[in-house]
Amino acid sequence: MKKIIFIFLIFVTAKVFAQYKIDTVAYFVEKTDKYSIEVYIPKMYDAVNQEYAKDFNLQMEEMAKERKKYYQRMVKEITDDDIMPYQFHYSFEIVYSERDFISILFYSYEYLGGAHGITPLYSYNYDFYLRKIITLDDLFYGNYLKEISRICIDELKNMNISDDDWISEGASPKPENYSVYNFLKDGVVITFSQYQVGPYAIGTPQVYIEFDQLKKYLKKF
Repeated sequence: MKKIIFIFLIFVTAKVFAQYKIDTVAYFVEKTDKYSIEVYIPKMYDAVNQEYAKDFNLQMEEMAKERKKYYQRMVKEITDDDIMPYQFHYSFEIVYSERDFISILFYSYEYLGGAHGITPLYSYNYDFYLRKIITLDDLFYGNYLKEISRICIDELKNMNISDDDWISEGASPKPENYSVYNFLKDGVVITFSQYQVGPYAIGTPQVYIEFDQLKKYLKKF
């Protein structure tokens, strides 16, 4: 029997920050015998600056809308021969938050059959005052990626999670290898995707780099 549940912006949990509160809300949930789709996003409220909440919530809903559309396109490919139900789950972790800045790690679990699913990652670093996504290029100049790569390769090798060649290739100083990052007060966390620097079993390893380690490349503000 087919069962479908649709929920739009139902509150789940809440976190309180100095300048605002953020709830986890279910933007879209749909379950059938063949698949399940769950899309959870952050929703800001009780913000000191209401424009922050308006700006943020609009962005989050637009991101969720695109993710929902993508998942729905994927389930259209399901055939009667598919035995295991497809699974699509989109959620997030607030990595850091302060007065005018928030950093979030989004993750999307996708199971399309086989031994296990995959977990694509997406980072979001936003300055409310500037109304701008903050990138590595906004904070650093010069050949900073080479130094970030060197630090990450050393740290990953010290973790003994994979062979050196795999790590050296997956953490080489290519922009595509450093597309997932979150800024904290005193540094940046680099997150590596599944299979990027090692086998599936190691998950998504992270390396924290203090800004002091990159002060040679830090832009002056």
